[in-house]
Amino acid sequence: MSSTPFDLFVIGAGSGPAGTITVSGVQSVGGITFQPPGSGSYVINGGTLTLSNSPVMTANGDATIASTVAGAGVALVKAGTGTL
Repeated sequence: MSSTPFDLFVIGAGSGPAGTITVSGVQSVGGITFQPPGSGSYVINGGTLTLSNSPVMTANGDATIASTVAGAGVALVKAGTGTL
């Protein structure tokens, strides 16, 4: 996973099994959408996710963020019916 500031990541295509995404270093995130997988749940691990620009995390499938999450003064909004 790599990014430029305010990137919105869309993970999954709505079919096939979910999996693990490994973050390298520090990545700026403007939001993440987890599409519903065919099976399993998503895991993001490693590195640091720096939240920016009032990020929305949309969990249309279950997901775990095990990476360090940073971003002073930023309000995270969770959307979707999945567990985050």
